[in-house]
Amino acid sequence: MSQVILFDLDGTLTESGEGITKCVQYALDKMGIQEDDLDKLRCFVGPPLKEQFMTYCGFDETQAQQAVEYYRERYKTVGIFENKLYPKIPELLELLKINDKIMGVASSKPETFVKSILEYFEIQQYFQVIVGSQMDGARTDKAEVIEEALQRLHMEQERDKVLMVGDREHDVQGAISCGIQCIGVAYGYGSKEELEQAGAVYIADTVEDLGILASPNDEETTEQVVSVRKTEDPSADGIGAAGVSYINAENVITSPAAGENLEDTSADDGKTADTAEEIIEDVAEDTARAISQMVAENMTEDGATQLNQVYTHPLLNAWRAVYPVLIPYGTAILMVILVTAYYTWSTIHNQQPEDPVKIAAQVVKTSIFRLIPTSLIAGSAAFFLYRKDERRRKAGFLGKGPDFVWDPPVIWFSVIVLAVACSQLLNDIMNILKLQEIFPGYSNVTGVVTEEQPVWLVILTIGLLAPIMEELVFRGLIFRRLKDWMNPILAIVMSAVLFGIYHGNMVQFIYATLMGVMLAIIYHRTGTLWTAILAHVSANLWSVVGSTWWNSMTGKMTYGFFVGIIIELLLCVIPAYWIFAKNKK
Repeated sequence: MSQVILFDLDGTLTESGEGITKCVQYALDKMGIQEDDLDKLRCFVGPPLKEQFMTYCGFDETQAQQAVEYYRERYKTVGIFENKLYPKIPELLELLKINDKIMGVASSKPETFVKSILEYFEIQQYFQVIVGSQMDGARTDKAEVIEEALQRLHMEQERDKVLMVGDREHDVQGAISCGIQCIGVAYGYGSKEELEQAGAVYIADTVEDLGILASPNDEETTEQVVSVRKTEDPSADGIGAAGVSYINAENVITSPAAGENLEDTSADDGKTADTAEEIIEDVAEDTARAISQMVAENMTEDGATQLNQVYTHPLLNAWRAVYPVLIPYGTAILMVILVTAYYTWSTIHNQQPEDPVKIAAQVVKTSIFRLIPTSLIAGSAAFFLYRKDERRRKAGFLGKGPDFVWDPPVIWFSVIVLAVACSQLLNDIMNILKLQEIFPGYSNVTGVVTEEQPVWLVILTIGLLAPIMEELVFRGLIFRRLKDWMNPILAIVMSAVLFGIYHGNMVQFIYATLMGVMLAIIYHRTGTLWTAILAHVSANLWSVVGSTWWNSMTGKMTYGFFVGIIIELLLCVIPAYWIFAKNKK
């Protein structure tokens, strides 16, 4: 299901018919037209007012504009509050928020009124954008409103990820003209027939039916999503009184409701349904029963159902998040055992006296070579588990659903600059604090590992293979699994600390922990592990081939060290704005 959802206001979120019809009645009376039957004026709920006055009353543009002014005289003081939320709307919005959906409002009503209504009902905090028409009569067409919402969300190039929800044909037609699909709501002011003819991909009879919007953002489930409506009849056959509906990008296929005779779906001439229809019906029944069971198991006290939220024991969650550390550790230990066994065997085979110290020194010198199989083996295992987790999130059986990916080109460039600048800045700060002198173990180990090694080998291992493996383990598995069941900030800190401990010495603990925080935030903000991998690779490559050049260049300048730090700070701030700015797209 789409990750970005735009809601209409009147007839979708709020039941505003009373206020609108009474204000229309007031405006018509001012224009010399008496209309006592408010039901006849319900056609004004939803469409742009000016155009509707012209259609309903035959007004010219000037008269219609005057009628709108009279309408607003009453609406802004009285009619705006003759309004109420449809039942279960707050619960629906909370469910969508829990499932990381990006929500907005796109209404033909003036934007200032839309914001006032949402604030009045205390639901404005759920929406990233609130778009309406302008008071001067501009942007009243629904397509214009939707297009403005897409621009504010920066989703113009990703329209396939956006879904409109509305109750009238102009909502559907506006969405289609903007290149997005629309779900119609039959509980509003439009009929089911009106919505179907306009091209709605699905019709929701109740607010509960809109729970389908919480489905994971998965290409497979977008093609075929099951909606299960709560039934008041506990004896129903596990399907629910409303039956099961399958959404397809081209059409809507609806299975029979519970209790109907499947033979009734055959042709009028007595022929049985063809094989394809029988298969669809069988799949619908089986799927409905399975999901009904999930509904029963996950029903909360207030009746709201969260199908894709799976709760497990905290200790099990903690173990799932921590044990991936054992993958690189275990692989590295295995490599050390194999290399030690080889050198021991070689010593015995050549009939030389066994020298454990010499063997240990040889093992240390091969560290960079051992990093190749360690990274490949541990990285492959971590990638397998990461892909498995992602499939479970998309299917709704793990955590709070998949990440919403936000990775415009400027982000990819920004993470490179930020990673390089942060890496150099941290190294400079540690040099100022003389941490490498206080904790000499890091320099000793690094010197032995990289001493006299070809540059291509260092780039391959430390610059590419190791960071890819570490991102799969520490961000793809540990951080993402922690984020499934705890506050993201706490997950960022805990995964970063584990990343620091993994490096095994105090200098790298400090450096890796701080870099781990940045890498986890990048993953959290962008929703894709690739950006974190790119940042980590960039930082490591800079440490291998760029840091020496930078230190040499700044060392030749007057006050070059401090100038370098100022430049590094600036290079951290600018890309950080793009990545961590408050207005995430």
